[in-house]
Amino acid sequence: MTIKNENNLYLTFFFISAILGFIFDIGVRDWLLQNNINDFGIVGTLPSFFITFGSCFLVVRKSKVKHARVMIAISTIVIIDEISQIWRNNKTFDYLDLIAIIIGFSLALTIVKLLNAKQI
Repeated sequence: MTIKNENNLYLTFFFISAILGFIFDIGVRDWLLQNNINDFGIVGTLPSFFITFGSCFLVVRKSKVKHARVMIAISTIVIIDEISQIWRNNKTFDYLDLIAIIIGFSLALTIVKLLNAKQI
């Protein structure tokens, strides 16, 4: 896969993640709450997953630094933001969001490593 195709694929992953994150954050979560449907907290954590997953691809796309380092930095920023919600009045801290962030990072890193392994 050429660098241009790989960058386009990363950008596609980012846009799909952004759209799905927005849908789950704004639309689906509100609908589940209004209809009193228990999703076991899954829909509430999906925005954290998608923001981490998508952001990793957006930053890796133009990064000159090793991909894993950039992705770790992005994931750390998202984790710090989640933990800071403990002290913010209008936000809610959730351990499941931390798990979703780690899963989003891990999946993005795995995909990037697999794509890079096929270039060799």
